[in-house]
Amino acid sequence: ISVRRLVVAHDIADREPVVGSAPITTTQERVYAFVEARNGGADVRAVRIYFDGPGGRRVGNVTLEVPGAQRRFRTWGYTRYIDTPGTWRALVVAEDGTVLASQEFEVR
Repeated sequence: ISVRRLVVAHDIADREPVVGSAPITTTQERVYAFVEARNGGADVRAVRIYFDGPGGRRVGNVTLEVPGAQRRFRTWGYTRYIDTPGTWRALVVAEDGTVLASQEFEVR
C-alpha cells in the first residue's frame, strides 16, 4: 500500500479536502486527515491515522481499510481532541508500523 496524498483539512466536501485560509485552532470541532492511497495487492489492507502533538500527545487513533486492487482510493479520519497550540503532525501508518506519510501543521 502507498499513500499518494495526505492533506490536513478543515472539512471534507465531495470526497475532497477543504483547506481553509484560516489557521487550524484549538476551538475547531474537527481536524481531518484526508488520505489518497493505492493498494496494488488483492487483499484489503488497513492503515492507521494518528495526530501527534506537543509533549508527545497522540490523538485520533483510527483504523481505515483500503480495498484490494485499488489504484486510487480516498478516505479520511478526524479527531476532535486537538486542544493544544503548537506544531502537530498527521501520520498514516501501515499495519506493520511503517510510516507511509506524514504532514506537519500548526495549531493556534
